[in-house]
Amino acid sequence: MRHFSMISLSALMIASATPAFASETAPASATAADTTTTVVDDTAAATQDAAPAAEPAPAASPFSVTASATLVSDYRFRGFSQTGENGAIQGTINLNHESGFYVGTWGSSVGFAGHTEVDLYGGYTKTFGKVTLDAGLLYYLYPKKGNADTDFFEPYVNVSTTVGPVTAKVGVNYAWGGQAALGDNSAVYLHGDISTAIPSTPFGLNAHIGWAKSDAFPGGIDGKVLDYSFGATAAYKSLTLGVSYVNTDETNSTFGGLIPGGYKNFIGADGAVVFSLTAAMPAAGSDTDAPSSIKITGGATLVSDYRFRGYTQNNENAAIQGTIVLTHDSGFYVGTWASSIGFAGNTEVDLYGGYSKTFNGITLDGGLLYYLYPKHGNADTDFFEPYVNVSTTLGPVTAKVGANYAWGGQAALGDASSIYLHGELNAGIPKTPFGLNAHIGYAKSDSFMGGVTGDVIDYSVGATVAWKALTFGVSYVNTNETNFLNAKEALGADGAAIFSISAAF
Repeated sequence: MRHFSMISLSALMIASATPAFASETAPASATAADTTTTVVDDTAAATQDAAPAAEPAPAASPFSVTASATLVSDYRFRGFSQTGENGAIQGTINLNHESGFYVGTWGSSVGFAGHTEVDLYGGYTKTFGKVTLDAGLLYYLYPKKGNADTDFFEPYVNVSTTVGPVTAKVGVNYAWGGQAALGDNSAVYLHGDISTAIPSTPFGLNAHIGWAKSDAFPGGIDGKVLDYSFGATAAYKSLTLGVSYVNTDETNSTFGGLIPGGYKNFIGADGAVVFSLTAAMPAAGSDTDAPSSIKITGGATLVSDYRFRGYTQNNENAAIQGTIVLTHDSGFYVGTWASSIGFAGNTEVDLYGGYSKTFNGITLDGGLLYYLYPKHGNADTDFFEPYVNVSTTLGPVTAKVGANYAWGGQAALGDASSIYLHGELNAGIPKTPFGLNAHIGYAKSDSFMGGVTGDVIDYSVGATVAWKALTFGVSYVNTNETNFLNAKEALGADGAAIFSISAAF
């Protein structure tokens, strides 16, 4: 019998760039079927006959940016749960060149290492007739403190073709031995995928099968494992709702059947129905729908540390974040914002709804926010928090003040209520892609929201630079939390420089 150490058991949960319940393919490239591009039309409105001739439009850029954000009920990598069968936030940002070269990143919350997986990749794609070849190199990165060996490289090659509404793809991924996460073992993964849109409907169908062979974690308990899935999707504007059934042929009788529920269930390789909600950047020229009263916006962000009111939420490790918002032209809106975190179910999902209205240059915004931490078990971490904001813009400067209040009696807060007052300034530097921002906040509560002493001030200053749909940011964040018994540093409330890259659509 093959020896299977506890280190190998934990290593089984290491993840990849493949979206939850999707195929193990290379990350989306410039010509992949699910890759999208936004093109902004800068053409001015028609002028009168007497007006001077318009200047020639700037040359089209050879680069395009694509992005998406996804909420998924369980992140499955090659059939194995990476989140303890809890929900996950996922996001992707790609930079494509018209030559076929591309680079990008895909990230997800996970239940191990630094609680965030960040996959970095680059490659080249080319279509010959009806056949598309795509090859590249993928790097699985788990940003974290400490020296746990979890990162590794994996080259990939994919071949795909489309006939009518049907797209078929086959591919192979290979990770060589000698890398720290794999030891002396190499790993190979073969996979095939098929998807089809149902003509004249918003619905689609998909199926996947994959086979992994390795004495490291991708090979399961006996060195090889088969995973498979089939599912359906429904699209509305830039949103896609998905449902899929995922399973593996991993054994359930390991260790003499002594594990309650069986080994397969214990490691999250059992059959499961997985749900997802994705917002993707619309493809160029795809916005042909009639004008609608509903607008969908979204974004994906990779940040070096998620700070909530000055306090780290992921042990000063990196985080993946995403947002999806539906806005009605009446001013009503609903949305969700999510991030990987280092506690509860490893994912925070904020659900909110409200109403915004502008009066004589002043915008009033009020709503209700619900902090949700999807997870197994009954830990009391969720709570509601109403909010009110007032903002105005003068030239390039936008100023905002607001208040959030969480009443006592909620399970996460006990009998203590919480109030948070905050102010923000944002300014674009005219005729440049640069911006500046500043924030100050004050929290008062006898719950965890008030820090050690019951009240705490947090503040930040930062700068941004924008290019196409991308925004690069850096900020300095700090609090006045007490440092008695090293509390400020232990809580992750000390000063830190935070870096981020965001794609909005």
